[in-house]
Amino acid sequence: MSSTSRKTAYYEEIISMKHPRIPTLFLHVPKTGGISLNRIMQEQYERNELYVLDNWRVRQSVQELLKSNELQQKSLAMISGHFQFGLHESLPYKFRYMTILRDPVSRILSLYFYILRNKGHNQHDRLTEEQLRHGNNEALRGFVFENQSAACSNAQVRQISGTRFGYQECTSDILALAKENIEKHFIAVGKQERYTTFVSNVSRILKWKDAKIYPFNKGNYQSGNIEQSLLNEIRELNRFDIELCEFIGDGKFSFQD
Repeated sequence: MSSTSRKTAYYEEIISMKHPRIPTLFLHVPKTGGISLNRIMQEQYERNELYVLDNWRVRQSVQELLKSNELQQKSLAMISGHFQFGLHESLPYKFRYMTILRDPVSRILSLYFYILRNKGHNQHDRLTEEQLRHGNNEALRGFVFENQSAACSNAQVRQISGTRFGYQECTSDILALAKENIEKHFIAVGKQERYTTFVSNVSRILKWKDAKIYPFNKGNYQSGNIEQSLLNEIRELNRFDIELCEFIGDGKFSFQD
């Protein structure tokens, strides 16, 4: 079956659902503006249509979702959270995906300074001690490279490919899987750097009305305080995320007018 035929069959399938919108999974990549998008969605959906996972306890929250009355009654039109690609396989009716990507260096800097600001984060104390003892450059280098955190090594490719999020080398095969998933399962992939365009296109696809653009929570940091050589190393480490961002260009959107 051709890609066009698959999409037509899918749109015909959702006509029988209890809501007129495409059931959608917002795969929220951390530090890409997803919290602001959640605010928009809270205004676009009824309470029984929207399910936002607890991102501090994703696995438990997914299990609660699977047992929820809203899901069993097929009233959910949007599920949002830091889950991996593949959640749709556990759901009782068909969902498509959407997501927002971000330049990986900017995303990692945002994550680093977010942890420093938030005392409740499980890495806050250690990272703050490193920053006070060695300064931002060495603390950031340790955060990205020495801890071997998957959150700092092609995290967007990992999440969209559906590979396990434990630290392992990211490969061109994993990147290819992420691209394939986007082509087959995503109705919208945007960029944080073009956030307004993303919201406008998603509003058209999902029939949102008068979506208000909320400013996302930009971290108070300046990359100029970080050595350029370190930024270059982070960029090289995240070369597959960079390629994924280049793959989507200004965004990939599937319209069915």
